[in-house]
Amino acid sequence: MKAKKTEEELRTVFGNECGKLLFDEAYCEDRFPSVNMKVNTTMEPLDSEEFSALEKREARQNASGIKSNILKLVRIFSKKPMQDKLNKEFPGAPKVNDISNFSESFEELRKLWADKLKTPLEEALNIKLQLDVLRSKTQSLEGMVKKKDEAYSKAKDNNKDQKAQLKREQDALDESQQLKNSSKRTKEGDLNQMAERIEDECKAKHEEKVKQLNTQIMALKQKLLEDKESHSKEESALNSAYDSADTNYLNNLEQYDQEMRDKYEKIAQKRKECDEFTG
Repeated sequence: MKAKKTEEELRTVFGNECGKLLFDEAYCEDRFPSVNMKVNTTMEPLDSEEFSALEKREARQNASGIKSNILKLVRIFSKKPMQDKLNKEFPGAPKVNDISNFSESFEELRKLWADKLKTPLEEALNIKLQLDVLRSKTQSLEGMVKKKDEAYSKAKDNNKDQKAQLKREQDALDESQQLKNSSKRTKEGDLNQMAERIEDECKAKHEEKVKQLNTQIMALKQKLLEDKESHSKEESALNSAYDSADTNYLNNLEQYDQEMRDKYEKIAQKRKECDEFTG
């Protein structure tokens, strides 16, 4: 078996552009059975459920590479000098290019018509028979070209549909993320307002309670002074009452401080729950 040519060898024979295209096409075709075929001997549709997401991407890339390379190679080898190089480098290789076959058939048909009037009847009939054969081949080739055009158009339309679907999915994801962010900001705002309201209410209650306690202390002090002056014998009892009131004040103050600490802990817990919910 003849060894495959390297990319450098192909570039040397056919030029840089054509040599690279030939090497890339050979690489894509070598990968075709493992990348674009699954459960049978035919090409698997590019959106087949048999493919995983990674396999679909590789299959599309390989199929796209083959199509692109073939179109460029058809254009290059439609020129006579390049055809001569190809025939020289690969003697005896079959011609499988549909477009080239069609062009050659059309050229043969044109030459036959040019010679029609200067040929005898028997030869003209023979030429007519050949023309019928060529016409049949031409129609067959036209049908093949048409089918390939339809297949290409279908593949192009499928690609457009897939791109449109991906864009719709991306737009839906963006909209969902925007709604989530908006909901998070609204929830944070509500919790901050609630925390500020609770803090203001506790502060007002504290100030009112301190004011009441101060009023009571002042009243008790005043009463103590009055009682000391008018009831010296009851001084000891009044001192005890004062100490009791002072202790009651301190206990109430400590109780208030404990209530404030509990309130702040609840606020912190609410904020934590909000972060977990919106995260």
